[in-house]
Parts: sequence; structure tokens; C-alpha cells
Amino acid sequence: DPTSEVKSRENVANATGVVMVPHGVVNFLMSTFGFIIISGKIGDRNTMRIGGLIASCCFMIYGVACTEFWHLALVHSITGVGVGLLVPGIGPTLQKYNSAA
Repeated sequence: DPTSEVKSRENVANATGVVMVPHGVVNFLMSTFGFIIISGKIGDRNTMRIGGLIASCCFMIYGVACTEFWHLALVHSITGVGVGLLVPGIGPTLQKYNSAA
């Protein structure tokens, strides 16, 4: 039935949009405020390591533990924390290595 395929695609698109909202909000807050606070205490590289660890663990959890929609939203929010801690430090860290080379 072609209508069920179209409806299924619409549901997936709607769910993707809803799940991206908490991810984006948490990612914005962590990359704007959290990264500055944490990297000031433990350094950029260690903050990036923590962010990468959080994000990679969440990527594994997607396939194993997400059985309900709210699980997906929660894990995607936590992934936003990891990405928010990882991405802001990439540019300055690469610049330090380029300057040293």
C-alpha cells in the first residue's frame, strides 16, 4: 500500500525533527558555556576526550538500548553533550599543532 509507505516516511521525518530539538539545545549550551568552564579546569584535549567518550558511548547505545521514542530523545540529548564538548576544541587544537609544525 503506497499510502502506508508515505505515512511511514512522514512519521520518521517528524520523529527526526522532534529528536533534534533537545540535541541542538544541549549541544548549543555545552559548546557555548560547558566547554569554556570545563576546558578551563582540565584543558582542551581532556575536554575533547570526555566529549568523544560520551558521544561514542551514545552512538553504541542507539542500537542496543533505544526501544522507545523517549529513549531515543534522551540518548540523542546526551549525544549533544558529547558533541558540544568535542567540537569547540577541534579548531584551537589543530591550530596549536599546525603552529608547532
